[in-house]
Amino acid sequence: MFPLTLVKAETNNIIVNPGDKIDTGNHDFSPTELKETTNWGILGTSSPWWDANGYTLMLNNQGKDKVGYGVFKYALDFSKPVKLTASFGVNINNAYTYAAGDSLGFILTDVNANEITKGQSGGGLGILGIPNAIFAGRDFYYNFGIPTYDSSVGQVTEGPLLGRVNGSSQITIRQTSADGLSLLKPDTLSAVSAQYGIFNKGSGSTKSTGIDYVQLEWIPTDGGMVTSSGKVSGYLKLTYGSGVDANGDVNGSTTSVLYGNPTDSSLQLSQMLSIGVAGATGGNYSDLSFNAQSSYLTGSKATQDVKVNYINAVTGKKILTKEQAVIHANVGDTVSLHSPSASPDSNRDFYEYLAPDLTSEGFTFKGISTGNSIDTSNNNSTSDLTVLNNDEIITTPEGLETPTNNTFNIYYTPTLQSAKFISWYSQGTPGTSEALTDISGTVFAQPSNTPTTPGKAAALPKALSIEGYLEDAVPEPALEIPKGYKIAKVIGPDKKVYSSIELARLANLLLYMNDNEFNVVLEANTHRASFSYQYGKGTPGVDDNTGLPSTTPTTPGPMAPELPQISAAEDQQGTTGSPIASPIINPIDIPGYSVTSILKPGNTLVPVATGIHPESDWMSWDYSQETITGEDSQFVYIITPDVQTSIVGFVYSPGTPGVDEGGIPSDNPVIPGKAAPLPAAQKISGVTNGLLTIEKPNIPAGYTIDYVIGPDGTSYSVEGTLLTMINMKGQVTTETVAAGTTALEAANNHHPYFIIAPNIIANNFAVYLKALPRTSMIYFDVSKVDAPDEVPQPKNITLSQGVTGSIISKNDIDTAVSALQAMITDENGYEKWEISQVLGPNKDELDLNVIEGNNNAIIGQLPTLINKTPYLLGESSDYKNDDGDKVVNNYIFKLSYSGKLLLTVPDTLSFGDHFVNGGNPVYTGQLSDDVIVTDERAILTPWTLTVEELSPIQEINPITLLPLVKGVGVTFTDCLSFGENEETAKTLTSSNSIEIFKQDFGTSNPITVLPRSHPSIQFYLKVPDEKQKVGKNYSGKLEWTIELVK
Repeated sequence: MFPLTLVKAETNNIIVNPGDKIDTGNHDFSPTELKETTNWGILGTSSPWWDANGYTLMLNNQGKDKVGYGVFKYALDFSKPVKLTASFGVNINNAYTYAAGDSLGFILTDVNANEITKGQSGGGLGILGIPNAIFAGRDFYYNFGIPTYDSSVGQVTEGPLLGRVNGSSQITIRQTSADGLSLLKPDTLSAVSAQYGIFNKGSGSTKSTGIDYVQLEWIPTDGGMVTSSGKVSGYLKLTYGSGVDANGDVNGSTTSVLYGNPTDSSLQLSQMLSIGVAGATGGNYSDLSFNAQSSYLTGSKATQDVKVNYINAVTGKKILTKEQAVIHANVGDTVSLHSPSASPDSNRDFYEYLAPDLTSEGFTFKGISTGNSIDTSNNNSTSDLTVLNNDEIITTPEGLETPTNNTFNIYYTPTLQSAKFISWYSQGTPGTSEALTDISGTVFAQPSNTPTTPGKAAALPKALSIEGYLEDAVPEPALEIPKGYKIAKVIGPDKKVYSSIELARLANLLLYMNDNEFNVVLEANTHRASFSYQYGKGTPGVDDNTGLPSTTPTTPGPMAPELPQISAAEDQQGTTGSPIASPIINPIDIPGYSVTSILKPGNTLVPVATGIHPESDWMSWDYSQETITGEDSQFVYIITPDVQTSIVGFVYSPGTPGVDEGGIPSDNPVIPGKAAPLPAAQKISGVTNGLLTIEKPNIPAGYTIDYVIGPDGTSYSVEGTLLTMINMKGQVTTETVAAGTTALEAANNHHPYFIIAPNIIANNFAVYLKALPRTSMIYFDVSKVDAPDEVPQPKNITLSQGVTGSIISKNDIDTAVSALQAMITDENGYEKWEISQVLGPNKDELDLNVIEGNNNAIIGQLPTLINKTPYLLGESSDYKNDDGDKVVNNYIFKLSYSGKLLLTVPDTLSFGDHFVNGGNPVYTGQLSDDVIVTDERAILTPWTLTVEELSPIQEINPITLLPLVKGVGVTFTDCLSFGENEETAKTLTSSNSIEIFKQDFGTSNPITVLPRSHPSIQFYLKVPDEKQKVGKNYSGKLEWTIELVK
């Protein structure tokens, strides 16, 4: 709004130190300052222009409904008299004076000069819309009613034709409401009629140009006293005339109006007001102007205090030791503030100042900002401020009371300072001794191995050194206060006592080059130690989470016995670290359970019971080293179940063959026989009330469980699905069990846990076994290959019946022998059959080498075979040996038919003696006898005869007749053949047999397969030249095989 003009500054780099009060001076106006064109700004339709009378500010030449302003750069101090004199011009281009427009004159407002916005044209006098604004000048037009409330004074009548119209010659002083939305109703003194002073244009017509010489005066009352709200009392006087003298007073024909009462203080205006001139048009218009060259000003400049704040750039708050400085300056002047090291330009029309250097006090310059907003990120080294009028004083969020605009904030970065936090215990804390007494009278104590107050104290937190910024609160220390202690008080660097670290650090901001030491005093909390019993984890019948007996235990078992109670009278209360006295606790009386350890506070388990701490000694365990912990705690006596053992023993029931009176296998048994070894006894370990699980025993074959005697003396026996139980009093009870349940399983089901009970001596089981019935049979295995169809299968013979281990009696053996001899008779059809093999139990077999073919002799040796295993075995009767023969408790007679297929072969095949002839001769072999097959079988079936070279003809030792060592001598490999002639003969090898003869139908007559003399098929030997040697002997082997044709 205002033009920039460079003039020399009024100051010389003055440093604005904290607390300074600096006055820029130059507070009174010179009479000609209104004439300075640089002191005016324009707004709206205003535009400066020159005419013959000198510089004139044209306020309005834009036609209808326009407003133009000239705004003076400076504000005036209305606590002192003010006089404004100037001339206003009107160029009316209409036949009627009311056609000049709406208004023309001075305006006053407490709004800053550079913040004035346009008011309304027309009846608004150019100020409607500006709060608390005052217009003093001509009102060209009568605008009646709301919101202008115009006075009819000066309303003009323009001749007989037009009569009375709304044109007006009124001069007036009007004011807007506090909100600026209406004009206040005028009083009787504020408006009069005044004609134009000079008419120098046109002749014989009302069309004219008018010039008014106008003076506006403010006369303070009450001695110019300023109220607490910044108001002063007085009145305004507006005078119109036809000229002006050298002192700025209008003269000639004058007319005046007043605003306010000279006799009272009813009119109050703001002390500091901006001034200006305004010209407004409505439906009518003309050229409206203000002539600055004819102006005159008497008064003092409005001033404001510019506040300078010294801000900690970290905290955003004022530096504690730096008070606000004040620069008293004129409204409208520009004040500039620079960094401490700057060299400002002295040619600027600014008041130049320097920020102080606070480096020696721990602060480094950072930047400068203006206004009431704190911006700690600001890094500007220079900041300019134009002083505003009536600047509101506010309190910032940081607690600064400062103007909204007229404020400099100088930011300084504080240096880092160190604070130390040292921890102590208060006097009398268990386990401590006094160390020193503070200036505040506080006695500091610390842990000691020889404390003056008995007990144990936790180690104090380590001393902490924490950095923070100067004049800021030191950051919250991460002080690790031991469990069971709390802060009793804190001694700050100011030696005052605080109840917390928070209060101490907020009250003791970090100071420059100070020890900044905080002494934190801890005291022990009060806690209780109690004593109780609890079952150890894994105890059957107990909830591991609570250590208490439970019907839904973690480890299966009957609910554990109720825990004994330790009297609450044994509980002890004290402060953390104070000694615990040994309680009086009696040994527990729970059969099958013992105290094995103590669970101390902190989940520390004293080792399990030893010779030093047997169960009873736990009750008098030495507590001399124990203290109250940092919380309510318990010493828990851990009860665990004792180790229990169950023996599952095995014996045979009375009457079992092969055992003594105690049911143990014996060589001198009560009943003859042989008993199988008993199963090994099971030794099962567990704990009281723990699961007792018996493994399935390996019962010897041929035996079963007869009955079981359980831990309480009850016998258990099972028949099918019926369980019978007989207790020690002879009382019988029964119940149904699942099929296949054994007496041992039933007994275990009734005693599934290791228990301690009056009728239970030990958790043992006695298992009685009995021998199962067994039968020994004689079976016949008849060969089906060569058996005649008409021969029947012999019936099996029962040898003996009894139980496992019982003896096969002589009478049973004799009876069996007689039955066998009766069967092998001609009348039974077995005269051509022979006993080929006799098998017995345990893979025994009768040796038939001497008596082969003599059935009666073989049957007579049966007792010999039985005596190898003279008792009944326990394995099931369907057991078979590796050949699939049933042999357990059974004897097998294998029968084969007596007919045979016989083969007769010659002893030698000779190729004779020959001379060495040097060629490759072939010689024919000569058999020493015929090859004959005789078939004596009852059923004649086809057969074949084959021959193969078992070993080739080779040179032998003439004395031993054995072949020479391999690689020495001659061998006729692939030289022997057999056929009708030597050309078609097939070569014999060890891997190639040749069929000599095949009989396709049965015959009982002997067959000469190969005659000794003149055979049609012969053996041939080819003798290569290189294999012929003088005086050497040779030998080889043939194998003849007769096979049945399937």
